[in-house]
Amino acid sequence: MSSTAISTFERLKDRYRLSGQLLALTGLRVGGGDRTQHAATQSPIIRDALGRPFIPGSSLKGVLRSGLESLLRGLDHEKLHACDPFEDRCTGPLEETAKKTSRAPELDEVVEKLCTACALFGSPLLAGRVFVRDLALKENGTVATEIRDGVGINRDLRVAQTRPAVKYDFEVVPVGSRFSLEMIVENPNLAQLGLVLEALAMLDRGELLVGGLTSRGLGRGRVEGLKLEHTNARRLFTGEGWQEQNLEETRSKAQGVLRELLAEGGN
Repeated sequence: MSSTAISTFERLKDRYRLSGQLLALTGLRVGGGDRTQHAATQSPIIRDALGRPFIPGSSLKGVLRSGLESLLRGLDHEKLHACDPFEDRCTGPLEETAKKTSRAPELDEVVEKLCTACALFGSPLLAGRVFVRDLALKENGTVATEIRDGVGINRDLRVAQTRPAVKYDFEVVPVGSRFSLEMIVENPNLAQLGLVLEALAMLDRGELLVGGLTSRGLGRGRVEGLKLEHTNARRLFTGEGWQEQNLEETRSKAQGVLRELLAEGGN
């Protein structure tokens, strides 16, 4: 596996699977928006077709991406950086040129322009290499969720709003709930794999929070039993499947590559 070169998807070189569990250390809430099926609360959580709470993979992927983007911007570094999608999106000029000329940009043009975050998680012009499965609840059957009360605050008087009264409730998944965690990372270089591992470490340390109402103490989770596996085209073709990797050794090697990149050129 190359340490720094950007790999694309025209051939399968390396595929990594990270699996484990996400344990809720606080209440956790990912809103469902539809109160017709769960009239017991004004603001229900999202559920699957069997009525079980789950965490959409897109929600967790967004948390990991935003956390890493913030970290990369703080480095102020030439090779490890993240664009601002609302101001200086790294592929913005290519998209504008494509609109004017009706010509799709060449792959090499896109790869050359991508920031570290877009090369890992994707951009409008190139698919991401990180795939996060929906996190299913580990318990059999359904879990007993909690209904919590909230009240609106009068910002001028600094007391509960009474006229008119603003009281509401919302549903949360309780502390101790466990969700299955599975991520696929396609054709990463060692630095990119290290960034994914760092994002999961940030989640485990409580630096990243999942779901809504996080300012009220919700969304803290712990990553448990994390396992790293690898496969490639030859292993899949011959039916050998996945081979478990030494997670800590891989993490150490990846951190070494990231340190080397940091030393090569900061601003």
